[in-house]
Order: sequence, then C-alpha cells, then structure tokens
Amino acid sequence: MYGISNTDASGNVIQGDVISVESKNCMIRSETRLVTCVGLEDIIVVDTADALLVTKVGHCQSVKQVAEHLKSNERIEAEKHQRTDYEWGSIRQLVARDHMTLCTVTVKPGGTMRLDPAPGREAIVAAGEVLLTNGRTQARLRDGDRQTLCHQTRTTLSNPTDTAVEVLVFTIVLQEAPQDLASSARHAS
Repeated sequence: MYGISNTDASGNVIQGDVISVESKNCMIRSETRLVTCVGLEDIIVVDTADALLVTKVGHCQSVKQVAEHLKSNERIEAEKHQRTDYEWGSIRQLVARDHMTLCTVTVKPGGTMRLDPAPGREAIVAAGEVLLTNGRTQARLRDGDRQTLCHQTRTTLSNPTDTAVEVLVFTIVLQEAPQDLASSARHAS
C-alpha cells in the first residue's frame, strides 16, 4: 500500500483523518478517528475500529507473526471484525454483551439488506429513510422512527433514496445469547 500510493511533500502517505507534523516517509491511515503523528520517520500507522498497528517500514512481513499470535491466543480480533462490509453497505458492531447486541447498519443508496428472524430485535433510523419489510408488512421509516422486527419472518431494509441511510439495530434476548447481526445478514444488492 505504501509503495503504490501518492505521497505528500514529506514522502508521507496520508489516508483518513490524520495530522502529520515533522514526519517523513510514513504511511498514516485512520478509518475511524483522528490520528496525529509528530516527528516520525519511516513508520507505518494503521488505525481501524478493530486495532492499531504501528510498525517500521520494512517490517511488514512480521505482521504475520502478530496474526499468528492472535490466532494462537484465540483473540476475537483474529476471526471477527467490528465492521463488516457488504455489497449493499456495512454493519458495525458497537456493543456485544451476554444477552444484548447493538449495531449500526449503513445501507447504500438503492441497497437492500436482509436479516434472518430473531427474537427481541428492533430498528431505529438514525439518519435517512428506509423501507422496512417484515413478511407482508411494509413501512417507510425516517429519522428517529423505531420498529420492532418480526421474530418469525425475514426482515428487509431497503434504501430507496440517493444517500446512505444509517439504522441502529439492537437485539435483547433474556433466555439465550442474541444472534450476531453480521452472521444473520443476508447478501443483497
């Protein structure tokens, strides 16, 4: 990535919300938050929702050892990411506890997401407008609207607009562990 990307006047590759001061020949990437670097040289910084990686240029092959360490220690980061991208949009897990999950779902313009049925699941539109279909019932939800999802039939979230829509989906189950939203999402367009 570093060798094929465009650099600034100091030889840095900057991606995302980054402030670089007196740094040279670095790659600094942020997916979610502000990353600031001061006085670095020949360093790679990659900040994602899952983890922060800091390594010296030329040591990228050693990152495989980190991945092996994660797997051998059965770290969740080795198998599951907080954000999962799909053709129709993405799911970002915000909270996962014994009997509760909270995710933000972003549906691209024209995209459709399908969810398998699960008890105790609700959706709140955080931004935009979504067409929600539960079996034979259909509702158009807008900012702040909330809907309990049917626990017996598949739910479809469709974005009929030309801007991305963001929906909070939470699942609360008192008897058993909640179904993971990313694993229950069905591929749609």
